[in-house]
Amino acid sequence: MAIPSLKQKICFSLNHCLFHNLFQGDTHQYLGTYLNILDVALKLSLLRHMPYHSDPLDLAFHALSDPTRRAVVSRLASGEASVSDLAAPFNMALPSFTQHLKVLEECGLIASEKRGRSRWCQLVPERFNEAAVWMEAERRRWAERLDRLELHLDNQEEG
Repeated sequence: MAIPSLKQKICFSLNHCLFHNLFQGDTHQYLGTYLNILDVALKLSLLRHMPYHSDPLDLAFHALSDPTRRAVVSRLASGEASVSDLAAPFNMALPSFTQHLKVLEECGLIASEKRGRSRWCQLVPERFNEAAVWMEAERRRWAERLDRLELHLDNQEEG
């Protein structure tokens, strides 16, 4: 016997409750609540099966969504630098700045190491390569779609 899925369990519970309340005349009172519960449960179930959900690529794009972090990445593209050198152009306290570095490091875009009394940072090219591969695949897919659209519109004009 197959184990019922989350959706099947919720639908069974929902149907049971609606059927039970139908004979007591309370169906309309509880219908909205049951449907809300079903909606939330299905959304949670879908999140578990979404591609790229909370994977390293998501974290990298999240890290690059901030202009301060993008500036740090741009600076590190020319070579490694100390945290104090990276922080110098920004008008913020060092603890606030190091939080930006922490986000970049946790998603794997940069690496840091302690040398003497200074911490030095450098880029990790592999994570950028993963993002570049994903963006190139998306670019090709959209280019193909636009080519098909152009062909379709040309056919519409001729016909």
